[in-house]
Amino acid sequence: MNSRWASLLLGLLLLASLTACSDSQEDGAWDEYLSWCSEASLEEPPGDEDQTYGEVSTFYAEGIERMKAASPPAEVADWHSKYVELLEAMKALIDAEPQDEIFNPIDIFFDSEVVSLFEEVGEALNDMPEDARERLAAAGCLGDDASEPTGEGLSATPQPDSTAPADSGRTSTDSASMPKCEPRSSYEPALVALYNATDGPNWKDNTNWLTDAPLGDWAGVSANTITVNGRVVGECVTQLRLNGNRLKGELPADLGSLHSLAELYLSNNQLSGEIPAELGSLLNLQRLDLSDNQLSGEIPAELGGLL
Repeated sequence: MNSRWASLLLGLLLLASLTACSDSQEDGAWDEYLSWCSEASLEEPPGDEDQTYGEVSTFYAEGIERMKAASPPAEVADWHSKYVELLEAMKALIDAEPQDEIFNPIDIFFDSEVVSLFEEVGEALNDMPEDARERLAAAGCLGDDASEPTGEGLSATPQPDSTAPADSGRTSTDSASMPKCEPRSSYEPALVALYNATDGPNWKDNTNWLTDAPLGDWAGVSANTITVNGRVVGECVTQLRLNGNRLKGELPADLGSLHSLAELYLSNNQLSGEIPAELGSLLNLQRLDLSDNQLSGEIPAELGGLL
């Protein structure tokens, strides 16, 4: 073999050895990262109830430190770094609250910066090579849903319920027009008042009303839900569609406390009395239909040009 061919063969062997080494290093990085995030996904935040802002802050601080110490493969580096940025933003909001008070995840999650960062995390996940996303999902690094950022897995952070069936009363949140949500206790009393004031037991359809079922499962009610580690911590009523449902009586002023309500359809019933001025408090209300009832009096000035 002449020196020319010997040199070429030596070059090919060297290239092959370097490629094998690179592949081995890449596989090793993946193995290490998947092992790390599989263990991280088992980490749980403080108890679902009665944890203080200080306790939750400590949990996030430890999680952020672990994530910064990890070495993600190149394919997931952008997603990983954006997740760190998201957690740091959430921790900053948590740290701004009185540390000895009980933590309320709803206020933190619905901060506009956090919502925007959640979207960026989702975009980074969607931009990730499919095989990389599949490897993360198989290792349990993406929680229950491999297509969107989750409230489980690496961060145990809250998120809207985006998995509700399309024909249910529960709807996914839209960050562009998302009203501030509050715990169920902020909305349920108004619905109960409506039921009691308008002869609820004799409605045409009162399925699930006054039960412990999610508010979005009550007949005619649509609601967004927020879950933390699988537990519903907030339900925002966005629509009441009870037209032609045999409602009889006067509308209660309590309806004015349904602050997230965007649509109210109560036409073709037997409603009487005056329209409550408190409906003017529904700043998110976009559609109101009270036609074909026996309502009296003038339209409250508080409603402006809504009707």
